[in-house]
Amino acid sequence: MTQKIRSIDPDRLIEANKDYLERVEREGMRAVYDGTLDALFIEIGNLKEGLSEHLADNIMLRIDPDTLQIIGFEILDFLADFLPHNRIFKEMVEDLDIRQGEDTELSLMDPIYANVRQLVQAIIPH
Repeated sequence: MTQKIRSIDPDRLIEANKDYLERVEREGMRAVYDGTLDALFIEIGNLKEGLSEHLADNIMLRIDPDTLQIIGFEILDFLADFLPHNRIFKEMVEDLDIRQGEDTELSLMDPIYANVRQLVQAIIPH
């Protein structure tokens, strides 16, 4: 099945996510690391189908195609490429205990992950 590619108006995206921080608090945020893919998925609320839009090197923003709400993001080549080049993020995620080849799932709403949640919130426009 091929998905029709459409352009996303940045102003509409920002408008649709003005309540982003409130949604995170209300719906929760979790991190899922896929050890086989070496990808970290950050999800807001329940897992949903969405569009993946390139945000920056290794980072894909996940967007609900109907509402343009941000539903999460994924970081590709997380241990192999992303962390070695992102010192601040690397220091913050050391507590997540993510290991190459092992799947991991964590609730980022746990107070011990507040620093990681704040970093994620800083990356996403609100």
